[in-house]
Amino acid sequence: MIKENKLGSTIMTARKKLGISQRELARRISVSNNTIARLESGERKRTNSLTLKKISYVLNIDYIEVLKQAGFTDEDIIWCNKK
Repeated sequence: MIKENKLGSTIMTARKKLGISQRELARRISVSNNTIARLESGERKRTNSLTLKKISYVLNIDYIEVLKQAGFTDEDIIWCNKK
């Protein structure tokens, strides 16, 4: 059974809509290209909230939705949103 990779799909769709490569997104948020590739492919299920916040900002997607898709709990989301 293959688990849906909603987070990866969301990131990839938004990135492609803006016409930027994985490498360019990685450069803009100061992470490795491998980090973006692993997030999009579903190999990396969870990453820190700051990286997700940067991705959300650059790709103009809802930060709270990205946190939910990454598996953060409601309590985690409340805490992350206070930062």
